[in-house]
Amino acid sequence: MKRILALAALLAWVAVPAHAQTSRFLGQWVNTTSGAALPHVFIGSSSAVGAVTVQVWAKCTPTPCDWGRQIGVIYSTGVGISPTTGAVAVTAVFPTSYSRSTVVIRPVGTDRIEVTVFTQFTDNSGRFNFTSHDVLQRQ
Repeated sequence: MKRILALAALLAWVAVPAHAQTSRFLGQWVNTTSGAALPHVFIGSSSAVGAVTVQVWAKCTPTPCDWGRQIGVIYSTGVGISPTTGAVAVTAVFPTSYSRSTVVIRPVGTDRIEVTVFTQFTDNSGRFNFTSHDVLQRQ
């Protein structure tokens, strides 16, 4: 019986995303993996309700490319849950002349975030859309 209860508790924990305050996302984030697709992310506060600013640096040679700063939208798990206290994800879109990258950020534990980027090419170049995934640590 104890095993069944422990298994049920584990499944409930895995199935439900961790809630965090919006402030949990704020700050400088660095990738500790050498050669990672995203070496650095900055998330700042915004005057808009339910929003933050997101700035991303991507892997380029010889130095990381600054994608600029965009407004990030904060998501909670339900229409009645404030993103200020129940934030589970942030998204931001970074358009260029040849692509559109959608960034999804989720908290991992207390001092890390996972960042998934979905890149869609919009220039009819024949390149295939792709995704990348990185885990960054608070600096």
